[in-house]
Amino acid sequence: MSPATPPPEQFVFVMAYGRSGSTLIQALLNALPDTCIRGENGGALNGLHASWRRIAHTAQLEGARGGPATAPDTPWFGAEATEPRGYARALGAAFTRHVLAPPPGTRRAGCKEIRFHEGPGGWSDVLPFEGPGGFRDLLDFLTSAFPDARFVLNSRDREAVARSGWWRQVPQPRMVEVLGRIDALFDQAAEAFPDRAIRLRYDDYAGHPDGFAPLFAHLGLPFDRDLAARVLAKPLGHSGV
Repeated sequence: MSPATPPPEQFVFVMAYGRSGSTLIQALLNALPDTCIRGENGGALNGLHASWRRIAHTAQLEGARGGPATAPDTPWFGAEATEPRGYARALGAAFTRHVLAPPPGTRRAGCKEIRFHEGPGGWSDVLPFEGPGGFRDLLDFLTSAFPDARFVLNSRDREAVARSGWWRQVPQPRMVEVLGRIDALFDQAAEAFPDRAIRLRYDDYAGHPDGFAPLFAHLGLPFDRDLAARVLAKPLGHSGV
């Protein structure tokens, strides 16, 4: 995307955990006109959020933002000049241009991610997103960074996930418990962002084109059952969901 290319009008972020159907949703979205939803990026959005949050904290120190000018020999020199909202928009623009790189004419862009919940401890470390500054704060940042940001929060029966792919190598009780905590985060986020977030569940749409109707409505699009059926009928480019 060149600097002169108009940015997409809407952004869609598919958030899920592995083997839950996120690639299928990605395929459906990419079958829509003027839409480009990229794949995973290793949780890069977490890094954008962490950087923004530190700047937002700096701007709040003792009412620094818009306050009296600080001197060059003070610890927080320049804090009053920081612009967290502008910084968020700039991060979103850079991510769009250099990472999402939507082709010209794209009206709806975004990506899917299954590692948004990972902390330093890997997949099982979901605790960073369960407290203050957690998952809802991430979504709040994304709404500031990307125009008309929408979130597709996807889940699947946890016992079925446990039997799928590489999950079988993970201690099952621990994995099922962590996935339950992620689902709880999704439920809370959907309540906090009713106009931006939608909950999808694999069992509602796997083999059932009508199960995608709520997603079309969420994006303000008429439901195309034939398109949904074609996507469901096509084998994925990787093993399983």
